[in-house]
Amino acid sequence: MLAPASTLLPPAPAHAWNIRGLQHATLLLIVALCFLGMNVLKHLGYVMGTEAVSTFTKIHPLTYLLFGLVLFNGLLFDYSLLRAIFRNRASLSYALTLLALMAYLGLSGTASAIGYIFDTLLVPVLVLGYLRTLPPDIAARAPHYALVGVLLNSAGAIAERVLSHNFFPLADDLFGDVFRSSSLLGHPLNNALITFVFVMFVLLAELSTARKWSYLLVLLTALLCYGARASLYVSVAAVAGLYLFPLFFSERPYYRRSNKLAVAVLVAFSALGLAYLVLFTPFGERLIDASFYDDSSAGARVEALNLIDFSRPSVFLWARPQERIDYLMYLYDIYIIENFLIVWLLKFGLVFSGLLAAALFFFLRFSSRLVSGPYALLAVGLFFVTAATNNSLASSTSVITLFVILFATPTPRYRFAL
Repeated sequence: MLAPASTLLPPAPAHAWNIRGLQHATLLLIVALCFLGMNVLKHLGYVMGTEAVSTFTKIHPLTYLLFGLVLFNGLLFDYSLLRAIFRNRASLSYALTLLALMAYLGLSGTASAIGYIFDTLLVPVLVLGYLRTLPPDIAARAPHYALVGVLLNSAGAIAERVLSHNFFPLADDLFGDVFRSSSLLGHPLNNALITFVFVMFVLLAELSTARKWSYLLVLLTALLCYGARASLYVSVAAVAGLYLFPLFFSERPYYRRSNKLAVAVLVAFSALGLAYLVLFTPFGERLIDASFYDDSSAGARVEALNLIDFSRPSVFLWARPQERIDYLMYLYDIYIIENFLIVWLLKFGLVFSGLLAAALFFFLRFSSRLVSGPYALLAVGLFFVTAATNNSLASSTSVITLFVILFATPTPRYRFAL
């Protein structure tokens, strides 16, 4: 009598299990570092941003980890990570654009205060390459870990709002008189942009109706806690465009199986619940206080346009020195530029800003393996619209990295409906 098939197979070498365990641990560390904002790092003694006391801490720990992986692969003469980047035309074009930009800034002497290029713009390419070197079953866990991370971050934001206390404050009186949650990711606008990316992910994923709306309510409530009006409004548009519209008009099996009446009831009760939070609880304090427009926030975004002399395009065709930007901000009494496109125009110039924006758009669009066609364009377009309402992409943020983890990682756990 033959032995069971499982006993006939040779056992996997011990070093194979060690490698898989190391890969799994590294992936988990990458996702965890995505949720360590400047506020948490500051309380751990790793001070970033303008307060950085060391050149070393001007770069996020995640960047060092990814550079370390590239170096480690090089020492082993294993260039699989770089080959994974080169095989993808969109990621290769984006990486070459970043390298050309950094070379231009270095040669032109305008490369001051741009450490975020590594953290925000370059790391996503390296993460994409790393994910595509992993065994599929390990890489498939990344979106799940990221979703758990954002739900914990959102729960922390809600708890902060209930207690009116920031667990890891960035600085005293940073957000004015109205309380805003900072949770694990620091600035409310950075929190909001990252949360919005997960809103789109949940809308597009093939989840049960109960799970989908449970996650959405947590994420949308967190957006209220951040006081991020633009992200909240665009999230409502995303619910309509990425879920409700295909629900009633798409012939895909997922939408045909969905209970449209149950969804309609959930939408109605969710809208009433959020309206109650906004109108009758402290959760909507900033939205009620500022309404759709206020001089201190939206007005500051409009005033930042004064920094660009649109009547003379040649003036902002190329990058400007940081001293010149500081002088213009002083001249127009602008404390902060809450629009990453304006920051890019000033720091990179129109030529490289246009090239970078186009390369980033196509990188996000064509690196995605989970959604395609017009809905992929809509998702990336909504992301850019939301990003343009703050300066997160001109600072250190993991939002693009998380976008890549969610949308560019094939995973059977979160199949997409479109």
